[in-house]
Amino acid sequence: MPDSSVYERNFERLRQQAEALLKERPDSVKAAPNEILELINELKVHQVELEIQNEELKRAQLELTELQHEYERLYEFAPCGYVTLNPKGITQRANLTSVKLLGRAMERILNIGFTQLIDPGYVDAFLEARRISGQEGQKQYVEVPLKTNKNPTVWIRADISAERADTGRVLQWSITLFDITEQKKAEEALQKMHAELRTRIVERTASLSKTNEALKTLLDLREIEKKSVEQVMLNNLRRYVFPYLDELDLHALDHNVSRLSRIVRHHIEHLIAPMSTSLSSVYADLTQREIKVADRVRQGESTKSIARSLYISISTVEKHRNNIRKKFGILNKKVNLHAYLKSLT
Repeated sequence: MPDSSVYERNFERLRQQAEALLKERPDSVKAAPNEILELINELKVHQVELEIQNEELKRAQLELTELQHEYERLYEFAPCGYVTLNPKGITQRANLTSVKLLGRAMERILNIGFTQLIDPGYVDAFLEARRISGQEGQKQYVEVPLKTNKNPTVWIRADISAERADTGRVLQWSITLFDITEQKKAEEALQKMHAELRTRIVERTASLSKTNEALKTLLDLREIEKKSVEQVMLNNLRRYVFPYLDELDLHALDHNVSRLSRIVRHHIEHLIAPMSTSLSSVYADLTQREIKVADRVRQGESTKSIARSLYISISTVEKHRNNIRKKFGILNKKVNLHAYLKSLT
């Protein structure tokens, strides 16, 4: 603020000028003192107003300067990078955050095409996003790696906004840059982990499939062995035990011997009943007599042997054989009944 002595000297100079003016106008001498006082008063009021306005201007200038500094601090040190391009894509302005993010000095960023800072393989993607933003007037974003020798590669997300005239012509491009390097590393690690997991699942599935297949094979072999043992046992009983029991029943002279023979047969058949169940299920549509004939045919017995062991005629055995072939759908077909019955069990 100017010194008060300056105002006093200015006031005195104005007063002297006013007095000299009055001397040149004799007709107004009587009113001169009053006019001078009013003039002086008006000048003082105007002087105070000017001083107040000056102080207001100074305060406004200080506030404007502070706001400008605050804006510069917010702009330059924002958590994201800000880059401004002209309509041709030449970098016109960049904040300090973008300088740090792009890994170049300011002079190596300004006045060059922004695409020179991007990995060549992603330039087309950036230009396409910029084109869409310019045409539609909507913000577009694209993820691109920077053109750098750093390892690992620095990735950025560029949010592109076009400032357009009323005619739709692009005046400038405003680009906001975000560092997404850590996000990309995490995505890459996640993809790698997923790939490894899929590989492990495939390998484990293949291993389990082989194990299941091997286990099924073992179970099938065990079942075959079990049936084979049961079959051998049944065959042996019917070949080496039942015929003698039949002979014993047929030629027994003593009633007690015949009774004991039937008891022995009954107990043996009771013991082998579980083993005969699986065979009987194959013969579900056959009568009891046909089952006995079919069982002996499957064991390889001849028609004559079957007739003798079941105490029936040969013609009856032949009739049962035909009925069996008919019920299995192989009547009048060149199919060996013995081989066919063995294939069923």
